[in-house]
Amino acid sequence: MAKLRVDKIASVGVSTETTGSVFFDGTGDFIKHEGPDVIWNANASDACTFECWLYVTDLSSARQIFHLGNKGDFSIQTDGQIRVHPDDSNWKDTNQSITVNTWNHIALVQESGRKDIYINGVKSAYTIGGGDPDGDNWSTEAGSSGNVFYIGDDGVHRDFFQGYISNVRVVRNVALYDENFIVPTKELEVIPETVLLCCHDGENIFAEKTGKIIAAYGDPLSSPTPTATTSPIGITTNNPGLTRDVDNTFGPTFQGGAAYASQNWLTLPKGTTTERNIGGNTRGLIGGGFTTPTQQTQIDLINIATTGNAVSFGDLASAANNASACSSSTRGLWAGGVPQRNTITFVTIATLGNSVNFGELDTDVAGAAAVSNSTRGIWGGGNINPGTPVVNNIQFVTIATQGSATAFGTLTEPRGAASAVQSTTRGVYLGGRDTGTPDHMNEIDYITISTTGDATDFGDLATSNRFGADGGVSSHVRGVVAGGEIPATTNLIEYITIASTGNSNDFGDLSVARKCVSGTSNKVRGTFSGGENPGQLNAIEYIIIQSMGNAIEFGDMTTRRTQTGSCSDGHGGLP
Repeated sequence: MAKLRVDKIASVGVSTETTGSVFFDGTGDFIKHEGPDVIWNANASDACTFECWLYVTDLSSARQIFHLGNKGDFSIQTDGQIRVHPDDSNWKDTNQSITVNTWNHIALVQESGRKDIYINGVKSAYTIGGGDPDGDNWSTEAGSSGNVFYIGDDGVHRDFFQGYISNVRVVRNVALYDENFIVPTKELEVIPETVLLCCHDGENIFAEKTGKIIAAYGDPLSSPTPTATTSPIGITTNNPGLTRDVDNTFGPTFQGGAAYASQNWLTLPKGTTTERNIGGNTRGLIGGGFTTPTQQTQIDLINIATTGNAVSFGDLASAANNASACSSSTRGLWAGGVPQRNTITFVTIATLGNSVNFGELDTDVAGAAAVSNSTRGIWGGGNINPGTPVVNNIQFVTIATQGSATAFGTLTEPRGAASAVQSTTRGVYLGGRDTGTPDHMNEIDYITISTTGDATDFGDLATSNRFGADGGVSSHVRGVVAGGEIPATTNLIEYITIASTGNSNDFGDLSVARKCVSGTSNKVRGTFSGGENPGQLNAIEYIIIQSMGNAIEFGDMTTRRTQTGSCSDGHGGLP
């Protein structure tokens, strides 16, 4: 029957409901998923990531973690060492161990033929079987066992896992980690290329966040379990200290699945249609910019959930650089810029074509920073004319209508070329440039998008920084900014938690230092496009917003440009 939580539900405005885990008793408990969607067609050079949290309670014998035919086995030996069975030959020692009776995060990553294991965020340089590990394939390719993925079993029902497993996530085509990282503190979520995400719900063993069906096998009397007479495996709220985000506006979503008393259990797809489709077909638009010696009109189109080069969408009505973009789920708007400092134009994101007139800004500026939700587009700061002092004006429009902008309020300090991020309720402006000495700013301000009024102090960037307008990306929870000047061009990426206040934190690095990048997102993935160092660049890179780490290659823009304006139909300001 449908799940209706009444015991540990988080109230509106609270985001600290805990995640859960699945208990395996070591005598026959396991989870299995099978079907054509379990084939990931990887080989030794393809990227893939397995990760989860483990709490091992017994190592009197070997304990299996995952099994993917004879192309990917992972187990724990009696000494706590992880072993892999990467191909059709022999087991290989990794010289990586975990601690019994405590939670350990494990990540198994393959990229470009290299295989790495991370324990609690720390990568070990190891040798498999005394040879070069690059020759072994422990990728997500099914072997003799067919299209089956096992958790807690080796496929022939021995070496069963004993203990707790939480948040099993398998991602194809993406190596999420390539150096030491801070282990996530939030329940894992679906990101692009996720093919399985389960074992996270302490009250529904069959919950799987991508909508797949999983089966559970074992003794119905497994303990601990709140439903000992019906559940084949113990479901438990014992968790590795992870919290589950609950929407601060709408509270929890009642969701779950249907199950029946059988050794082969199933659950219906979890979450609302909107939640299951987050990021699936989100369009990102990258408009205008500067290529020596002139302003540009091009609008590029990318699908943020995939990787690849941008294609042409159309053109801005007039060439402009530092024209700042914002969007609803249907319209993308560009405002101001050089030389058209008062013009607002828009496109319908779902339809290829050129931008058309929307209205005019209340204060003519270039290099303003833009935020938006599904109703309002809001620009803050900027320069009135080249060489003139920057301003602190905030102005807004109603995106669904056409017309000129209206005064909203003021920033705490005048600034231009700031970055901006947003949730559905807040807009946040980060950093920027003044005309004083020094001219790089680290202030962070925020506004409540649905009201008008002056901005409020949020905190400071970790490093005083000037970012190009639209240089931020966001989910509902987190905002991330990248690149800029300190005063030298930098590759730093920093993040904030939008619903709170405080200073930014280190996230990772861009592949190269650059300023005046342009960012947009699909709530899961954020992309950073173009920029300069010192000439104009066309590279697009991406990050997973709710994780931390370095940016990954996405593709290229149609031309090399800096000071572009980006928007999407699925960013963090939209439901």
